Amino acid sequence: MLGVGDFLPVGEELAAALGDGVARAAVTVPGHDGAIACDLLLVRASDAGAGKLALVLAVREERTDLGAGLVRGLWYDAPVEVRACLGDGTSWLVVARVWRCCIAGRLFSDVLGRERTAGTEDVASAWELRVLGARRVEGSDVPAAVEPSRAPREELHLDVLARRGGLSG
Repeated sequence: MLGVGDFLPVGEELAAALGDGVARAAVTVPGHDGAIACDLLLVRASDAGAGKLALVLAVREERTDLGAGLVRGLWYDAPVEVRACLGDGTSWLVVARVWRCCIAGRLFSDVLGRERTAGTEDVASAWELRVLGARRVEGSDVPAAVEPSRAPREELHLDVLARRGGLSG
């Protein structure tokens, strides 16, 4: 597992390009082929381990392929890729680890407030990322991204798995 020191702070150029806005991004998550559309924001980090600022994905509904992929990234320490064309016209590719999922608290409230100011009605969760690498990329097009899908999937909790005999020990 990576330690906090393995992450990079959000670079000044990326922070300036994203600013206080909400950018639509194409996110590639573990366990899903292709990119999924999601909002990307820059907010004050939940802790200072990787700098004062954090990139955050605002997820409007949890039980989707996007939510499942972010959970998979968090559990299995797998990277996500985020590509966005920002307000200043630059395009960025960010490779990051999923660090934390917030459903309440200061970081979540910051994201929810910014999303509502931008016209989004609700946010189910805010996923804080830790940057492994970021760079400007040529062109201003974000790859085609699909909206998160509510593909049927069973939500399993440990007690259900235990009752089914799916846990050993």
